[in-house]
Amino acid sequence: MEETTPPNLGVPSLAGTVNAARSFGLTELEVWQAVDESLGRAADDDSLDDSIDDLAAALARRILARARAGVADRRRLAADGL
Repeated sequence: MEETTPPNLGVPSLAGTVNAARSFGLTELEVWQAVDESLGRAADDDSLDDSIDDLAAALARRILARARAGVADRRRLAADGL
């Protein structure tokens, strides 16, 4: 009987990650700043998975910060009656 293994889903491409982050409202500059941030934290012994996790975390922080700023702006406008 042949053993089956799950397909190798691979690592998302950098372009795919950038496009996904931009679809959440980040600018290209913000995305590349997150890339720089995550690479700046990388250690010599980090695996590819660690690097991808660091990039995802850096992008998530920026996406959440942008969303929070938008909520704060809408609340301020609502309070001002606009």
